[in-house]
Amino acid sequence: MTELTDYILGGLLIIAVLNCVIIAFVFSISSKVGKQQRLIEFTYSRAMKAKKLEEHREKVEEEKLTKLRKARTGTKK
Repeated sequence: MTELTDYILGGLLIIAVLNCVIIAFVFSISSKVGKQQRLIEFTYSRAMKAKKLEEHREKVEEEKLTKLRKARTGTKK
């Protein structure tokens, strides 16, 4: 009877150790995923900021061209 108890307790100990290893592995992966997610969010926010800036520059440039066209049209008449 004591041998069976020893095997059962040994099995439970092995299961507990494996659970600890799995939990540590999951936390490791979770932190890496979190780090990648923050990097993706940072990259996305920078890209959106750059896109807005480029759109603003294009708008300003278009307004300047429109003013120049109006000025040239006014001088041709």
